[in-house]
Amino acid sequence: MGQLENIARGLVLPFTVIFAYCLLGQPSSKLVLSACFVVFCGFYTGVTSEVNVSTRGVFFGIVSSITTSVHAIVIKKSLVAVNNSSIDLVYYNNILSFLACTPIVFMSGEISEVIEKLSVDGIEVFYSFLFAALVTGFFGFLVNLAGFLQISKTSPTTHMISGAVRGVLQTLIGYFAFNDTITTGRLAGIVLILGGGALYTWAKDKEMQDKAKPTYIPMTQQDVDNDDDGDDERNQVGKA
Repeated sequence: MGQLENIARGLVLPFTVIFAYCLLGQPSSKLVLSACFVVFCGFYTGVTSEVNVSTRGVFFGIVSSITTSVHAIVIKKSLVAVNNSSIDLVYYNNILSFLACTPIVFMSGEISEVIEKLSVDGIEVFYSFLFAALVTGFFGFLVNLAGFLQISKTSPTTHMISGAVRGVLQTLIGYFAFNDTITTGRLAGIVLILGGGALYTWAKDKEMQDKAKPTYIPMTQQDVDNDDDGDDERNQVGKA
């Protein structure tokens, strides 16, 4: 199932491009679409040779991709409601997450397990749990803030591209720190993902340069005649 999660991350990119166009009205250039396709191929190449695919896994992988894409789009649209303040949106997101997850904690029966654990191991376990919860909550808050800031300053598609490159970094850290195996398929996937990320960066940089170019060019004979008249007036003033 861990490898199917990687496939799901690969499907996030095309879904994000589709939803960004349908919900935000943000079309993507051919170069951007090509970069997204290369990144998707990188995920696909890296995991398909190692996965025993199940129907349930594929279904939940696709659902996960859709919800992740929609979440990024909703963040982009919601920033307008909080005056583009990422920190305010993070607070709202955490509050809503707390309200949504609290009933699940009771329905799953975790409360009874926690009480039983405390009665057996004592209050020291609670202190350890509280410390771990505070540490993970703090860093989770920072991760959320960084993601929201990135979406607010760029786009949901850019956020997903950077997430794909981050996945490559995680794979390399796992290789050096935990001696994980990098097969030929994974290596090919890493190369494709990095290549797609580089292509996307170049495509977005090219779009920004094109937008920065001056747009006024004399296109009619009247514009040319006006320029000539202006030159004649300046010459007469100079002779006087």
